Amino acid sequence: SDWVNAFDSSVTQLMANAYLPLNTAIFNIVTFLGSPLTVIILTALLCVWLFFKKQVMTSLWLGGIQLSGSAITEIVKQVVARPRPINQLVPDTGFSFPSGHTFCTTILVLSVLSLLLPKIHDEENKLVVRLIGIVWIGFVAVSRVYLRDHFGSDV
Repeated sequence: SDWVNAFDSSVTQLMANAYLPLNTAIFNIVTFLGSPLTVIILTALLCVWLFFKKQVMTSLWLGGIQLSGSAITEIVKQVVARPRPINQLVPDTGFSFPSGHTFCTTILVLSVLSLLLPKIHDEENKLVVRLIGIVWIGFVAVSRVYLRDHFGSDV
């Protein structure tokens, strides 16, 4: 629709002044760390750790959420079938909407926050941990748009 195209154009114009080799290198690293494969591996490691800590149900729950979220993302990608932007800085395959990197990273961050926050008693520390999580999700989302693998509305 028109408002989605207008939003995507605005985000693309905003990014136009940021294209520098250092930014590209940084966002390549961020996008790798936020990739569905990397995030699923990190989630699996977290699940194994929880399993050995005798938190079997939490382990299964977090693993199930991550795998289900990844599957839902892929199904939506196939149904919507939105092509990726042209002139990608790092070529990617498949469809554009929604961003699997952003979705999987969000699930992992929320999972980690659900485990960490109850153990933190100082409200300022809780705020810092929440902000770190939000910033990380934001970095992954921006990296996907910066590298021209997604439109702003995809993330």
